[in-house]
Amino acid sequence: MECPSQKTIEAFLSGELGYDSLADVELHFGSCTDCQKLLEELSAAHPLVLANTDHQILGWSENIADRLISRLEQSDSGNDLEAELSLPVMIGDYELLELIGRGGMGSVYRARQVKLNRTVAVKVILRQFFKPSQINRFQVEVSSAAKLDHPGIVPIFDVGQSGPYLFYSMALMPGGTLADRLKRGAISSHEAVTLVKEIAWAISYAHEHGVIHRDLKPANILLEQDGIPRIADFGLAKQVESGAELTATGEILGTPAYMPPEQATGESDVTTASDIYGLGAILYHALTGQAPFKGQDPVQVLYQVIHYEPASIRKIVPGLSLDLETITRKCMAKQPQDRMSSAAEVARELERYLKGEPIHSRPVNSFIRLQRWCSRHPALALLTSTTIVTLILGSVISIYFGLLANHRYTRLSETNIQLEDAERKATKSASDAQLQAEMATKQANIALQALESTLYDLQRVVMNDPAQQEQRRHLLQSVLNGLESLNTDVVSPDRLRRCRATANLGLAEVAVQLGDERGRTGATAAIPLYEKSIAEFQAIYEHNPENMAVVHDLIEALSSYGNMLVEAGQWKKAHESFLRALPICEKLCAAQPDQPVAQGSLLQLKTFDGECLIKTGQPEQAEMKLVQARTLGLRLLDQFPDDTFVRVEYVYALQVLGDSFMQQKKYTVAEECFQEMKSHMLQLVAQYPQSSEFLMRLSTALERLGMLRVRQGNISESLDQHLESLSLAEASAKYAPNNEKVQWELSFGYQHVADCYLRLGKNGEARDYASQCIEIRQRLANRDHENSQLHAKLLHDLKTLAIACERQQDVDAAIQAYRQIVQVSKEFKRHTGEDRFQKANRAAYTNCERLSKETSKKKGP
Repeated sequence: MECPSQKTIEAFLSGELGYDSLADVELHFGSCTDCQKLLEELSAAHPLVLANTDHQILGWSENIADRLISRLEQSDSGNDLEAELSLPVMIGDYELLELIGRGGMGSVYRARQVKLNRTVAVKVILRQFFKPSQINRFQVEVSSAAKLDHPGIVPIFDVGQSGPYLFYSMALMPGGTLADRLKRGAISSHEAVTLVKEIAWAISYAHEHGVIHRDLKPANILLEQDGIPRIADFGLAKQVESGAELTATGEILGTPAYMPPEQATGESDVTTASDIYGLGAILYHALTGQAPFKGQDPVQVLYQVIHYEPASIRKIVPGLSLDLETITRKCMAKQPQDRMSSAAEVARELERYLKGEPIHSRPVNSFIRLQRWCSRHPALALLTSTTIVTLILGSVISIYFGLLANHRYTRLSETNIQLEDAERKATKSASDAQLQAEMATKQANIALQALESTLYDLQRVVMNDPAQQEQRRHLLQSVLNGLESLNTDVVSPDRLRRCRATANLGLAEVAVQLGDERGRTGATAAIPLYEKSIAEFQAIYEHNPENMAVVHDLIEALSSYGNMLVEAGQWKKAHESFLRALPICEKLCAAQPDQPVAQGSLLQLKTFDGECLIKTGQPEQAEMKLVQARTLGLRLLDQFPDDTFVRVEYVYALQVLGDSFMQQKKYTVAEECFQEMKSHMLQLVAQYPQSSEFLMRLSTALERLGMLRVRQGNISESLDQHLESLSLAEASAKYAPNNEKVQWELSFGYQHVADCYLRLGKNGEARDYASQCIEIRQRLANRDHENSQLHAKLLHDLKTLAIACERQQDVDAAIQAYRQIVQVSKEFKRHTGEDRFQKANRAAYTNCERLSKETSKKKGP
């Protein structure tokens, strides 16, 4: 292949190169050094930029909230990988064998490189945390860091991508991390100094080669078996000369407790001085056994980093050398220009200490410390200095008048002095009160912004992962607790209300899947939370109907509520919720024609509208609505070909339209819908092989084809489809064994297989699968007593089991199944007051009586 043009390389870097050309271009880059050089130059000219959000925050520099959210997202991203990867698994040329660590940007595995048959460490990152345009540049930047060749730096061997993962491989360090070592407490001062000295020399080498680490911390210091340190995660570094970096200017990257103030505020370029600070922070932790700053959340820690000095190491560990205190404070000075001049100078100072020689750094005296404090707190410093000057002038004036005044005016002068002093104190108190009020407002808004970032960003990372719903519940409950502690007089009421509504909506969705703290599940647990959330969103919407974020919130709440009612079999109420959301969504789409989330939500609601019409006995009107939804979906696929949300909603429209055709015995067009549905889901599963949601949707497509075969009288082929569907559902369910929504969907797989075996006369198999289905649905019914759809399906399974048992001449088991039908029917009536299953109850009772009489006749008198 000839060298690609610069335009093609730029398309490769931006993620715009077509899939057909991508493999050839990547293969060429692997062997052409000229193209690799051009690729690195272009990557440096177009640095990788992580996506920001639209939030704003009072009291911080511009876009600080976006940067904080970005860092928070990264700190949570590793949690998904352990659940997603089932070891051992192949990624590229690497067989991942064991999870050995988790970091902010992913998880680290012990792995075997197949071609070279060697053991390495592989860091794996989900692609979903990057825009498509960022992935190629990520690889180039890691490759640049791989050029660092120093005994104190963990070498990077390879970088690549496989399916939904980015990865790079590096040398495996058998001694764990310095963070692991420090969990046992501080190490000796000699060991700490020796270790940080070696790290400083390695950082000095990196700086000489134009690379800044930017995230120095104990977790990124790996240890050899003999304890020698080596620095890892240079893949997140900044190239000094080229300016290429993994985050935009002003982006927070790093770990808050070890992050220099200029990196925390994002107000200046990160320089080599940032790594000097990191060296000081590591030395601080090694000497004291604790991080320089601690807090309940990253926001508190960042605030301390910016505004406060760390506690003195000699107060934490009495007896430590003043020289070590001096070196640590010098490295961790708030202003970059006040730190040591280079990493090499840090190493030399530590060598002087180890040799017992005088260090060159001098302790910061009180006057300089006061100067630095004033520069960080100008308002308070001005207030203090004004007070001092006023006191001095007041004293001079008082003395002057005291010397000149007549004795008879002495008492009056003293009174005047007292009044002046009282006036000064009153003025100072008023200024202090104003300053405190401003600080309270700033801190409340910072706290609220952190809670918002949790709700609108971190929660969305786990909301669609069935295995993470318990963590999601804790996350949401912590947000509600945090909102209760905020001073409502100093933050926006609408922002508070929106946070509460969003948290309650999330808790409602969790309750559907896991139940609530009172042991209820499904609609019983979720409805109160949904109603509370929707009422809050509706009030905000009425107050501010032009705010598109609020409009989207209300649509999402109404759609989610309707979905829950569908699962509970309450189709009429569900339809009301969807119809209430439809005109609001149409308004949103008119305002945001180029937003796939808005347009995909409209497709979803139109599909729900059609589905409710099917279930409420209006098939012709339903078909018309669903054909319109499919047409809209095709247009959206053309407009947003790479958007997963749009594609998933189109797949659901196909499913419901196929159901409509199947109900009307239009089997040919129904099969076309289900086959197209299957085709789309096969593509998504290939792209995201570990997605439990997509596995379940593919299972549903196969299930629908199996149902269609039953309608067509082909039971054997139906069984094959249902068995394949069930295997996928079981694979999906293993990621979330405690998620009741997933278990409910899995139960349909067992039901359909049992029904097929019963039709084929294979009663033993029918009995086995029906029993597995009953086990799931009985457990759910015990917690969701009012769900009519769940109880109807449970009665169906019990009837299947009874028939299979009766055919096997197991009369006792058949009678037991029929009696269970009677019991389930009575329990539903007791909880709801509805005699909905009266017919099933009577039939089961009659069958019990019949079987009992037949048994008695066989036994004789």
